Amino acid sequence: MQKLFNFSVIFVWLAGLFLLYPQSVAAHGIVAGGAQVIEVDAGSYPLRIEVVVPTGAPTVLTARIWPVRPFDGPTQVTLTAVHRNSQSSAEHQVAVPANQHTIVVIDVEITQIGPWDLWIEVKDARGSSGRFSVPITILPTSTPLLTIPLFVAFGVLALVLTATIMWPTPRPLVQALYGHVFTGALVSVLILGGLYAWPSINVEWNTPQTQSRPYATTVMSTDDQKLTIKLFDGSTGLPADDLVPHHQALMHMVMIEQATQQFVHAHPVRVAPGVYELDITDAPNGVYDVAIELERLGSGSQVLRSVVDWRGSAVATKPAIDVGTVPFETIVNGYSVAVTSQSKVNAGKPTTLQVAVTKNGMPVSALEYWLGMRGHMILRDPVGSMFGHVHAAGAMNEDFQPVAIPGHTVDFVYAFPQAQTYQLWLQVQVDGRVLTVPARIEVAQ
Repeated sequence: MQKLFNFSVIFVWLAGLFLLYPQSVAAHGIVAGGAQVIEVDAGSYPLRIEVVVPTGAPTVLTARIWPVRPFDGPTQVTLTAVHRNSQSSAEHQVAVPANQHTIVVIDVEITQIGPWDLWIEVKDARGSSGRFSVPITILPTSTPLLTIPLFVAFGVLALVLTATIMWPTPRPLVQALYGHVFTGALVSVLILGGLYAWPSINVEWNTPQTQSRPYATTVMSTDDQKLTIKLFDGSTGLPADDLVPHHQALMHMVMIEQATQQFVHAHPVRVAPGVYELDITDAPNGVYDVAIELERLGSGSQVLRSVVDWRGSAVATKPAIDVGTVPFETIVNGYSVAVTSQSKVNAGKPTTLQVAVTKNGMPVSALEYWLGMRGHMILRDPVGSMFGHVHAAGAMNEDFQPVAIPGHTVDFVYAFPQAQTYQLWLQVQVDGRVLTVPARIEVAQ
């Protein structure tokens, strides 16, 4: 009977703790106390940024900046943190010597909690090359939910052990009470400690689901150097400034020239609330179909479509690019890239396309992660009414440092919806260079 009672006590404690333990809710966005990686195209420089966001204030915020290609000559990188409400600011500069391809680490003092804009500016030997901002929020330091009950359970254990030492032969009723209390406290410590130690379980309060935002709308315009994208809330018409990182960027932009199929995959920078810019001085003249992928806080991703007529003064219209029909092999930046299909391509059925990269007749040793994946495939139908973005098969990687996986092949799995010819752009990264392979594929019924 006594053993049965002890087991009953253990069961009640277990059931009570699991019933009272709040289930976690996943959320996107920059996580307080963690790190967030995004990629941007700042002027002429593609940059990879990692921001380590602290909790509480005063504190130190750390940003690491990795230029995808080396800076042109001696370069100054400046990070300025500006509080949106009080306008208090902190600034730090780092000088990067010429001919050094290195990670720039900058620390700034954060004086108060709340919303901040991190302005990052790059000035190389030619002058100002890019300035943009990253929005973050510094949250107050909070005590995790399980801290208090864990300390209480430890305290009860200590009291029972102390009482047992001070009074080793208590009355039977007191001794039974000792046993039940000790058993319950020990089970509590084990459960609470396990919840802390098990990394797949979140130990914070329930986070209420953020109301879904309406879709954003956009207005795009160009001048002699840049494309400007203004985002507006689809309900209020106010600037939409609540984008969160989505596959390691606040905004993904694909530009496809209608006549020549020239292709640009870039990441515009935030220059004001709801306003983003992209340097397109190197883009050939032409009329571009533009697709923007973004994600608003608490909402799913969406694609915004537009047409931009770019007439820059520096770059003439380029000829149509050479497009192969799967299966085929082509040369891109000195690498040989073969695109094959593992089966007949039929509408509505999953198809696996494989990209294999070799150089000088030998397979490359490894393919690198880019934007968190080992490869990207952009596709659309002949009239441009359908736009798709497919990731390579495999797990995502959010590391700041470039990660390479041994092997020279990568697979894309996709079910083409209709029997027709589709346009493809397959992208993989090798030795720090993104290889873009245009293709077309015939899909049968």
